[in-house]
Amino acid sequence: MQKNIVIHTKLSNYGEIVRIPVSYSIINEDNNENIKLISCKVNLDEYEMPEWLSPTEFTIRQVYKADSGKGITVAELGNIACKNIDSANFISTTHEHIKIAEKFPKK
Repeated sequence: MQKNIVIHTKLSNYGEIVRIPVSYSIINEDNNENIKLISCKVNLDEYEMPEWLSPTEFTIRQVYKADSGKGITVAELGNIACKNIDSANFISTTHEHIKIAEKFPKK
């Protein structure tokens, strides 16, 4: 099921906060509830797309591991090839917003 969210992210050079609409869907990898694949797509027309933003479609793989009553979430963000620091920050911020919206387990 596709869901929509608006991501607020701060640009590194200007300190400007931009709002980027994103649609996302979540599936469990190999039917494992602890491994989630979060597929994201920026919902802007081509003429509205900021030049700093790349990639505009990406998948975050998130693994939740419970260990002796404590849990830890490990997300594979480093495997996403970003054009620049603003894109990397945007992807990280997108992940944080989705974790909050979906009420994923906290670290």
